[in-house]
Amino acid sequence: MRICILLSLLGGCQVTPSVAVLGAFFPDWMFCMLIALVITVLVDSLLAATGWRQHFEQWALIISYAALNLSMALLSWLVLFQN
Repeated sequence: MRICILLSLLGGCQVTPSVAVLGAFFPDWMFCMLIALVITVLVDSLLAATGWRQHFEQWALIISYAALNLSMALLSWLVLFQN
């Protein structure tokens, strides 16, 4: 009985999609989140430089940056890792 339980826990162990970077393997989503974070910071600095950020409420900026970060992560995953 215990062996059946232990073997059922191993059912999720499969080969994960990964990318080799300098000998270390990283999951694809880490790169996508990093790309999305860089794009979100660039958009924030662009809004601050043009003065548009002061026209938005704080809660609206938080929600829009979260949505921008998620959409850029998903878009970068589709563009870079569509296999």
